[in-house]
Amino acid sequence: MISCIKIIKNEYMLKLESTDLANLLIHDESLLAAIIKLLKEKRFTTTTAFALKKALNISLENLSSPFISNLFLKPLSELLVQDLISAFKEVERLIYLHPTNKKVSVSSIFRSLISETDSTLSGGIAIGSCPFQTRFSMKYPLNMAKVPCSSSNIYVIRVNPRNNKSSHTIIDPDTLQGVIQPNGLLSISLNKAQENSSHTWVEGSKAQSWLMTLQVIASENNTASILYLFNSSPEILDSKDILRAFIQLKGILQRSKIKSVIKRVNEIFALLALGGNTKSGHSLESYRLPSHLISNSEVPENKYLHEVGKYLTFKVLVDQSILYYYVNAGPSTVHSFLLKSLEKQSSNSETKPVKYRNFTLLRTALK
Repeated sequence: MISCIKIIKNEYMLKLESTDLANLLIHDESLLAAIIKLLKEKRFTTTTAFALKKALNISLENLSSPFISNLFLKPLSELLVQDLISAFKEVERLIYLHPTNKKVSVSSIFRSLISETDSTLSGGIAIGSCPFQTRFSMKYPLNMAKVPCSSSNIYVIRVNPRNNKSSHTIIDPDTLQGVIQPNGLLSISLNKAQENSSHTWVEGSKAQSWLMTLQVIASENNTASILYLFNSSPEILDSKDILRAFIQLKGILQRSKIKSVIKRVNEIFALLALGGNTKSGHSLESYRLPSHLISNSEVPENKYLHEVGKYLTFKVLVDQSILYYYVNAGPSTVHSFLLKSLEKQSSNSETKPVKYRNFTLLRTALK
């Protein structure tokens, strides 16, 4: 156990009893070894010392947790950013359950101590450069999962180090309850983005935009259409699923008063295009949404969601590329000759794509 030893007024050192370490195999290059070394050298103010004592004792008492065991005992060269984030979440969960006051400072001071070790994780990543979203945020307290997700389900996007305090953007399903489900389109897309970023970093502003948009969605209640798109297997998604999700996401972001709504929607849809082909055999990148929806004008979300059924999609050959365009069949009745004709042309375009020039003539005639 850790104890506080007073040196002078308002100055303490922390001591780890050697008997507590007797049964532990502590690798020389582990984080626990780095912490022990730092504690032998560093002095702390009263407040910091007693907060650290609580945090370290809570952690060491729970070394049976694989998250905490990995953090403290695994060689740092094998410790991934995901392992670090998982361990921080587990320590915060234990602090949350512990009858201690000042939970925010106990957690924060614990993480600060780990940063002060100047340790380096797998891949040469400085331990202090990894961002972490605390559950104790005063402005946005998080409703965390009772059982933390696996480290492998945390997405670590390497970002351009220029103008960024952190080397990575962390997207953690536990902080975005219900937004990311394994094997859904969003999960697949984030895995691909993570893989791609290991070779070519992502602009920090773009990765932060992804995260901010997902946070807004997580805070909303009316999200069925966008979450269906996110969490379904891509091969079952059709053009109407995509359109509903776009309309709902635009409405959600407009209500949040966030800036650059269309830019953020487009960035999320560009991310989702990494997740593979939809029911049509093409990714989201091939879909061209109606121009009045992709403008910055306000969208009456409920009105347009109810009108999704009126839209038909045409498979169009543009140069050598295949694109899908939406056409609003308008107020035509179910039995109208025009509607039946449009439906037939839409269906036929799947096997014989419409040339772009012919499609533009059709679209102009329907206006």
